[in-house]
Amino acid sequence: MTQVYEVKVEGQLGEPLLRYLRWSHRVEPAHATVRLQGISAADLSSFLEACGDEGVTIEKVTRL
Repeated sequence: MTQVYEVKVEGQLGEPLLRYLRWSHRVEPAHATVRLQGISAADLSSFLEACGDEGVTIEKVTRL
């Protein structure tokens, strides 16, 4: 089953990564919000792990 999640991270994600993923996003001061649509829980886990590998701090994950 796929869900829609919104991930808020401290700092910003690079434009090349966001273009590659083709996910909608918006930049807030000192934050980035990425909306992951139609992904599985495993995909979300992989994304969060990749953020951690890059040193990105996850502030909040919300299932919409």
